[in-house]
Amino acid sequence: MRNGGVFIFHGSNDSKVRFRNIDKIENNIRNLERNFLNKRQLEAVEVLQRESLQQDYFLLPIVEGPPGTGKTLTGAIAVAKKLINLVREGRESRYLILCFTHTACLEFKNKLEEIGMDKMDAVYLTPYSKDTNPERGIFGVPPNLSGLQVGVQRWIGNSPVIITTLLGISRAIAAFKKKRIYLMIDEFSQVSAADFFACIQQVKDLRPYQFSLLGDPLQLPVVTTQTHLRPNICTFINPHGKGTETIGLKTQYRMHKDICNAINEMRRIFHAFPIEPADWVADRTLTKLNYEWKPPQDRILRKILDPDNPLVLVDTSYLGFEESKGREVKFLPEAKLAVKIAIEAAKSYTKNGEHLNPQILTPYSAQRNLISSMLPKECGECTTIYKAQGAEFPMVIISFVRSNPNRFVGFLDDGQLTEQVYVGCSRAKAKLVILLSFDTFFGGGHRMFQALERTSSAIKIQGENIPL
Repeated sequence: MRNGGVFIFHGSNDSKVRFRNIDKIENNIRNLERNFLNKRQLEAVEVLQRESLQQDYFLLPIVEGPPGTGKTLTGAIAVAKKLINLVREGRESRYLILCFTHTACLEFKNKLEEIGMDKMDAVYLTPYSKDTNPERGIFGVPPNLSGLQVGVQRWIGNSPVIITTLLGISRAIAAFKKKRIYLMIDEFSQVSAADFFACIQQVKDLRPYQFSLLGDPLQLPVVTTQTHLRPNICTFINPHGKGTETIGLKTQYRMHKDICNAINEMRRIFHAFPIEPADWVADRTLTKLNYEWKPPQDRILRKILDPDNPLVLVDTSYLGFEESKGREVKFLPEAKLAVKIAIEAAKSYTKNGEHLNPQILTPYSAQRNLISSMLPKECGECTTIYKAQGAEFPMVIISFVRSNPNRFVGFLDDGQLTEQVYVGCSRAKAKLVILLSFDTFFGGGHRMFQALERTSSAIKIQGENIPL
């Protein structure tokens, strides 16, 4: 029934599921479908709404979304549409969204809110009590909701959508109290096989009407590149499963075409389908993002920061060699260069009176700590590539650190972790500056970096001594 603009469902055990803003959500989705979603996204939305148990087979929808292709938005629209259809049918159900990281949880929640879902109808469960904000639909709760007030437990359990991490699944199971659900796993390809199957085993008691998966098999760690995994997923979930239905999203809405070219060179290594930029991002530079540019005086820095050079590879071979101590690897001169470029970028790019904050990424924690210690807060931030998964930034600077006479690049050439390169490079919207030793990375036969070297749209800065 509908009560004051809120749909209330009366189910078993006196449960009530609230779902608000339905008219607003429908209008927003209709507008997105008409004016924004491409054909493959529309197809994915339709397939993601199908229930898994069909008449004579078990359906497991998988949406493979490379960077910037809008897979999270696609998933959010499918969730909202399915809930609305259940309202029309007079059925009660709940969605459980499991994500790999807490950042991804918030991103999915934000997408649901962007299409009109009430903040308190898309509940995010976190283990950190300090993050609790009921008005935002965020609850920091203990495992199994132990010690939580009955009213709060009921409020959480009556939510149409609960979002949490795979490791936090016990919180969601306690909230649902064995009521049947729909299950979607976002960025499932980043989850280890052991964690994935353990999670599915736990959630089977909720007898999901549907399982669906969103992810990019080329991001890390790799699960879906195992050719036997997809049929194994179906067999594990339903012994009578016949297979999966996979939809690949090919249009990306993040990267300038020059950066996209580099990503496609990497995708060729894995025999993956190429992606292409939407028309409105293909030529998107920092100046087209409304940043004003005042070129620096230094000739080399001017070339590196030029908005018409979206992809720049800077050779750091001349700076010497890395420092290694145990598992820690850092390269001080390259760190200084990354900081210098970030400071100059912040100075030379402004929008509405505010300076650009470039994002520095690196695969090594020691290098991250080194850069962070030198980087002024007003000139950007530095984090590891691993933690940047799922994020996007107007400008990205990457320090790949490794520089040695043996051309050894450590885990960056490991079969399971080469995706560090892929993930890092695909975070940038309009400007990507990559710092690396050409001698080490290009001369050592490392495939992902050879893909960068082959990228014809890249500007290469080599043999230039940039004062630090």
